[in-house]
Amino acid sequence: MIPILYDHNETEFKSNGLGLLKDCTSCFIEEERNETYELELTYPVGSFLYDKLKGNRYIKAKSNNRYESQIFRIYYISQPINGEITVKAEHISYKLNDNFVEKATCNGNCQTALNTLNSNAAFPTGFKFYSNISMNTNFNVELVNLWDCIKGTEGSIVDTYGNGADIVRDNFKVSVVQNGGQDNNVLICYKKNMTGFTCEENWTGCITRIYPYVEKDNVRFVLPEKYIDSSYINRDPNPRIAKVDFSNYFQDDEEFNIEKLRILAKTYFKENNCDIPSLNYNVEFVLLSQTEEFKNILKDENIELFDKVIIRHDLYGIDIKVKILKVKYNNLLEKYENIELNFTKNTITSTINNTNKKIEETKEELNKKNSNLKVTMKKRDDEIELSVKNESEAREASIKVLDGKIKEKVSEDDFSTYREQTAKVIREKVSEGDFSTLVEKNAQSVLIAIKNETEMNVIFDSDGQTIKNGALVVKDSKGNTVMRFNKDGTVGVQDIEVIKRDKYSALYRTLSSMEELWFRDVGIDHLVIENDAFYIKDDDFGKGYDLKHFIRMVLKDEGLI
Repeated sequence: MIPILYDHNETEFKSNGLGLLKDCTSCFIEEERNETYELELTYPVGSFLYDKLKGNRYIKAKSNNRYESQIFRIYYISQPINGEITVKAEHISYKLNDNFVEKATCNGNCQTALNTLNSNAAFPTGFKFYSNISMNTNFNVELVNLWDCIKGTEGSIVDTYGNGADIVRDNFKVSVVQNGGQDNNVLICYKKNMTGFTCEENWTGCITRIYPYVEKDNVRFVLPEKYIDSSYINRDPNPRIAKVDFSNYFQDDEEFNIEKLRILAKTYFKENNCDIPSLNYNVEFVLLSQTEEFKNILKDENIELFDKVIIRHDLYGIDIKVKILKVKYNNLLEKYENIELNFTKNTITSTINNTNKKIEETKEELNKKNSNLKVTMKKRDDEIELSVKNESEAREASIKVLDGKIKEKVSEDDFSTYREQTAKVIREKVSEGDFSTLVEKNAQSVLIAIKNETEMNVIFDSDGQTIKNGALVVKDSKGNTVMRFNKDGTVGVQDIEVIKRDKYSALYRTLSSMEELWFRDVGIDHLVIENDAFYIKDDDFGKGYDLKHFIRMVLKDEGLI
């Protein structure tokens, strides 16, 4: 696409403006996740529109394959070098740097916070803001430019909401979303579509030995051995030493504990990955959909910043799905030049640190509201535990996050609820003293158990419903019992209708095999029975007789024979 130049007072950006920059020799746009978003082009001296390229004017150019052409504001023009000038422009969203927020305060989700910022700007922004992050919390900023309110460090929108939110910039629309990209299983593979691959190591801030300490009441506490070493201590000729303050991990009224400090120090390297260099990978590639071999097969192949892609390189032993953090787009050729990915553990570490920070803030807030509450957070090698205990009310709530398992518990006096979840099963239990109910769910069945005098449990699975040590009662909408299956195997029903009544039915076989069957009154349309099978018992004649014998006895008694 040919970039288009607009005057500084343009508002619509629908026409060709001042003209098309068709003579530009290069035009690249780089965007980094939540950071820079800039255009850089080179233009021949003396060409058409050369004298129109001025600061604060706008350039509209295609910057990716997913969104419409984006608008950039010129902020730098170089002196001519070898007959060309270099022009740099920043994305239109940088206009938010020019605006100012004296104060903005709200309690709500991310969309509410963005709306509050927009309405409290020093002058109308002209931007639309969107977020899909539902998290509710307090948001406060004061004396900050509008862009820093969104992507600044501590206290900004991105810092407050979500867990590593992405800022998606589409001209005059700014979105703060939990995941700004897609996962289309696009593969970038060595010897297939990967044209370049470089790995950069950054050893800045790398340490292999720490000096842990705690300061309480103007007294500094240290370990007897003073230092704690990383497992990589022998990697370098000399150790890389740094001091680490663990004072925040001890409550104000908590006594110093040497073993606790030692454990905190030993887990420091694992949690912060500060003993290994940061590895940054730069990948150059060509989309297979843009090649002759695959252009008719992979027409919909598309990647963009924030997307997840599969990187496969046999020589480096890499086969991993990672997020795109930075892209460089060739506007003139309408293709990506390269992408940058970073798949060290720095992001995970940052997330944990941010979570710890928010937990500490929550603990402080709870302590302010109720001195009876004791908030505790414990971090171990294989789990994190957070608990809130009301010591005056004998009430406690806790959650443990382990490797592959989450445990939650709430207790008050003799009552308690417990929930345990893994990838394969969920167990939930409610207890009162010695009595309890349990629900256990997996992919094949659901178990409901009651612990009382009956020890009853119910299982729902592919075989149906199974009840152990219990009865089944069926009631109508008014609460009347219409059917009951008793524990002794007997069944009581309000009414019954047998559909299958022929001689091959189970009912027929059951009745015919019964030794004895009694009815009060029986109405029969037609009775066929063998003589010796007809048994009549009459007190006047004593023992029972078959039909023929009984008739003879009656006739004889009447004197008829």
